[in-house]
Amino acid sequence: MDAGLSTHTDSTNTLLTQSPVSKSYQSHLLTLASKYSNVRFIALDFEEAEFEHAGVPALLAYKDGNKFADLVPLRDEVPFTCNVVTNLEEAMKR
Repeated sequence: MDAGLSTHTDSTNTLLTQSPVSKSYQSHLLTLASKYSNVRFIALDFEEAEFEHAGVPALLAYKDGNKFADLVPLRDEVPFTCNVVTNLEEAMKR
């Protein structure tokens, strides 16, 4: 997943730290990025973001500069199942 996955800009950003486990969520996040073209998805390397390895993969979501979702580690908040996209959407609504 590349930084700036969606070229649309608005006040909602989603950050995904990259790790080997993060790559298992990548296709699902690409699906969400295609579905929500008004959201900017940004991938970060967890070491560059200064995250602890135990906290990755992580999904952080901001709107108007305020964090509204903090799924750290993502695999605990949204287990990798056949309904990952739906589970991610539901987790973002909590």
